[in-house]
Amino acid sequence: MRTLIIALLTVGIAGMAAAANVDEGTYEVRTSGNIEFQSSAGTRIDLEFGIGQFLVDLLEAGVIGGIYDDDDASRWKLGGFVEYSFFTETPFFPYVGGVLSLSGADLKGGRDSENNTAIELDSRAGVKYFLTEDLALDALLSLQMATDDLYLDDDDAQKHNWRILFGLRYFFDM
Repeated sequence: MRTLIIALLTVGIAGMAAAANVDEGTYEVRTSGNIEFQSSAGTRIDLEFGIGQFLVDLLEAGVIGGIYDDDDASRWKLGGFVEYSFFTETPFFPYVGGVLSLSGADLKGGRDSENNTAIELDSRAGVKYFLTEDLALDALLSLQMATDDLYLDDDDAQKHNWRILFGLRYFFDM
């Protein structure tokens, strides 16, 4: 227990000393997701990968791709994102953003298989915690909305979905 407390304090103090690298021209590589090993539909994997550039201080745009897979559904997406971060005097940077993507799904869920392709709008809000100037942890809440059924909820196909993702972001200059 003592080791855990010391580790958390060390991470907190290191983050407090860090200045965030979110200036114009900075690039960001990101990965986020979640994995649930024993869901009702087997192992569930939900991952995203992206790269972006800050167009002006705190405003970023880029490309993003993602995959989702379990026993009942498989999905993919490829699109663009925009994200605005709010400056604080702490290592925590809240942000809002959106993703517009082309997405496809193979839905199995206890009935005839369905293959759908749709335009997806993903509205999101989250917070980045900067461990160093160039490295941040990320947590986000996302509402996905699609033009066709891409998501399963109790074996029913849906056009919307809520999710929480955790990730890691690396910032660099070229």
